[in-house]
Amino acid sequence: LPSRDVPWESQPRGTAWLVERLRLDKGGYRYWWRSREDPVANHVIRGPVRFWSATDGSDETVLRALAERRFADLPRTRAGPRRAHGAAELASALEQLRTVCGSYWEREWRREHRGIGRHPEDTLWEAVHGYLDLLDAEERGG
Repeated sequence: LPSRDVPWESQPRGTAWLVERLRLDKGGYRYWWRSREDPVANHVIRGPVRFWSATDGSDETVLRALAERRFADLPRTRAGPRRAHGAAELASALEQLRTVCGSYWEREWRREHRGIGRHPEDTLWEAVHGYLDLLDAEERGG
């Protein structure tokens, strides 16, 4: 999805089924959705490991290292300078927050943001939390 559809800390529309199928909301997992247009690493995600891509499929070497708990062998992606991207991500999060706040009480919007264990309140919380998290990161210097 494009960046504007995946603001920080959000669960993009149409992904609830995957969360349920992979049981990501069970067992204490932390996960974040990121646009393919954005760097994966940010102020929270440091040294991510790619184990699958749309073009190459599964990376069996990485999956084997994970299964064998050889975490030191994992090829981690290093983040580059984050300043410019951080400002764009903060602006996107603010736009998302304004959109959610402006639509929150509209019946159709609420209907579209409900289902598979999700409620409109979840979308509002994600917009607030995502914006404040990025704002705090910018104030700390990224």
